[in-house]
Amino acid sequence: MKTLLTILFIALLAVPALAVDTMGVSAEADYVEDFIFVNAGTPFDFYVVLMDPSSATIGGYECGIGFMGGDPFVLAVSGPNGWTNFGDNTNHLCGYQTPIPALPVTVLSTLNCLVPAAPFDALVTMGPSVPSSFNDMGPGYADGANADILVLCGVPADGVVGRITTEVVATEAHTLTDVKALFE
Repeated sequence: MKTLLTILFIALLAVPALAVDTMGVSAEADYVEDFIFVNAGTPFDFYVVLMDPSSATIGGYECGIGFMGGDPFVLAVSGPNGWTNFGDNTNHLCGYQTPIPALPVTVLSTLNCLVPAAPFDALVTMGPSVPSSFNDMGPGYADGANADILVLCGVPADGVVGRITTEVVATEAHTLTDVKALFE
């Protein structure tokens, strides 16, 4: 019983360590899907998202977005609540006129892009903005209630936060005969 209580106590202490502020990209606005399948020649959206924020509201954010393997055309970038970007389409130095409420997956901005031709396959990277409020680290955000509170966000060590591709993942065709053969 003592061992069980010790394990439970350690597990409860470990849970807050997993809930870190993480910034990335997503193909969906309401949950994280970092694999972005696109059709060449058709504009598409993907989102800069903040996952599991420790603040109740977000006053602004900054990040640098890059692509390894190919560059899609970034046609436009937009955001909610009076979003203003003092950077450019891939160097976000952004603030909100009214802070946005923090959700488990909070959409910070929307990028509208275009891949001109297939095949196309690129990794999306994220790192610090230029200039950076985080001493050339980042990405990060400002607390909506107190802009002096800056929160450095986690990203993978290589900075890769997603993938944009025109590749279709091949699947094997299965017939009823093939399935019946498994049980004979």
